[in-house]
Amino acid sequence: PYAGESCAPSGLPVGGVLTQRFHVYHAGIDLGVPLGTAVRATHSGKVIFAGWSDVGYGYLVILQNGPFITYYAHNTSFNVTVDQLVGKGSIIAWSGSTGNSSGPHVHYETRINDIPVDPLTFSSRGYSSC
Repeated sequence: PYAGESCAPSGLPVGGVLTQRFHVYHAGIDLGVPLGTAVRATHSGKVIFAGWSDVGYGYLVILQNGPFITYYAHNTSFNVTVDQLVGKGSIIAWSGSTGNSSGPHVHYETRINDIPVDPLTFSSRGYSSC
């Protein structure tokens, strides 16, 4: 599903409790989950970052497919590497509380051409997921 086709994200990476919404000072949403919850890719794509972020995300995984980019932050650990191709629903990390975090959760961002958009309204934008 990656080669030549842009796949938009759909769904959420974990089934947690929404603890923080998207707003001008928060480029994604926070989903409270137990420590070690499997974090799943919301679209197929290429891993463009997997490691420690010095800007507060803690252990961070970033996926890209065409103009669509997703961030999965504050993980305890991850099992992907840069340039790896992953499918939608693949386990890419396990939730944690690393970086600027007050408890176990997943910070999830969706971006189009690196501009953050609200993950909760993303599906209403008319992009096709795969």
